[in-house]
Amino acid sequence: MRNVVKLLDNVNDINTFDEVEEFTIIRGNSYNLCFRLFKEKKDCNGEPTLQRYIPIGTSNSVQVQFDNLDVEYCIKRTATKPYPSDSSIWCIPILPQDQLMFNGMRVTLYEDSKVTNFIVETDISTEDTGDRRRFT
Repeated sequence: MRNVVKLLDNVNDINTFDEVEEFTIIRGNSYNLCFRLFKEKKDCNGEPTLQRYIPIGTSNSVQVQFDNLDVEYCIKRTATKPYPSDSSIWCIPILPQDQLMFNGMRVTLYEDSKVTNFIVETDISTEDTGDRRRFT
């Protein structure tokens, strides 16, 4: 069974947001990068389907790491839960000084003593130019 992260845009509340398939990080810009946790389950026909995953532990945290070929520029941050009533949605800040040369994003959930790694299903890239975000 897969554990999956999908990036979100236009996050207004726990029910109002867009899941994005592509995401471009513009280096030098700052914004919150929000995502939702999913776990693959079997539906009533035995087919795999993704369902949002709400951690059940009492002390949950999520670590996000942006890998970089130059180890000096790897970024590791603890995500925050913007909505206490829905712990499937998490966010991390992207800061203007972050030297993102995107080579991968790793998401790890810590639920009490259980550690779970998630696959990021969104296609992510980085750019140097412009003052914009691009989601599709």
